[in-house]
Amino acid sequence: MTSIPTAAIERFFVEFDAAFPSFDGDVVAERYAEPYQACRADGSADTFGDRAATGRYFASILDRYHELGARACTHRDLESVDVGGRHVLATVTWDLLAASGESVTSWRESYLLVQEADRLLARTSIDHLRPPTR
Repeated sequence: MTSIPTAAIERFFVEFDAAFPSFDGDVVAERYAEPYQACRADGSADTFGDRAATGRYFASILDRYHELGARACTHRDLESVDVGGRHVLATVTWDLLAASGESVTSWRESYLLVQEADRLLARTSIDHLRPPTR
């Protein structure tokens, strides 16, 4: 249980699902705080100081996803941990879907979300390591 309502946390991810098919980095960046830090599973990270930089970052990612055949995005398996104040740590599994509805790729990612006025924004995201395959 968090001090931030579960419905608000779920709404953040539902709004992301809805923004994804625009394939517009600026539309996606509206859900991110300034500054925003993207941490990859290999330990590397990038920090974006303003909305324009975050928008360019997401534009490049969305272009790659589109090239993979992704046309939609959905999340599942939401878990959240209260970290106090206006923050919550939320983790989801993302599924990128082709136009046919088939999965293109999926991964687990965690977000430090901060309450700003009446909405949540992502301050940091952390990609999880994928389990080893045999």
